[in-house]
Amino acid sequence: FEAPLATNDLIQLVDGTHFEWLGRADFIINSGGLKLNPEQIESKISHLFPSKFIVTSLPDERLGSIAVLLIESEKEIFIQKSDLEKYLVKFEIPKKVAFITQFIRTESGKIMRKESTSKIKQNGWKSLL
Repeated sequence: FEAPLATNDLIQLVDGTHFEWLGRADFIINSGGLKLNPEQIESKISHLFPSKFIVTSLPDERLGSIAVLLIESEKEIFIQKSDLEKYLVKFEIPKKVAFITQFIRTESGKIMRKESTSKIKQNGWKSLL
């Protein structure tokens, strides 16, 4: 028997030999004490966007962090909060949105969430209406 491998992956055991991958622990957003899994939120709304996007976080004085939506697009896409409300519970809905022409990626093509988010200036984030 081998020792368990320690990772930052979040899983849910389905049975004794199968699991469902839920996301990464280091991506979890703590917003007012609620733990938000950005990858689960992304999967619920992925059909709404024609381009790549991520749910990430920004610091917030009241809640600690807030969930925000960062979309890879040359031009702004009109997004209504009411569209997101159809698929997300209230506390999962991103509070702001911004657009980035190109995500920063690793050599293997994975989006570097923190680095991409930090490219957006404070005034680049717009509240969702």
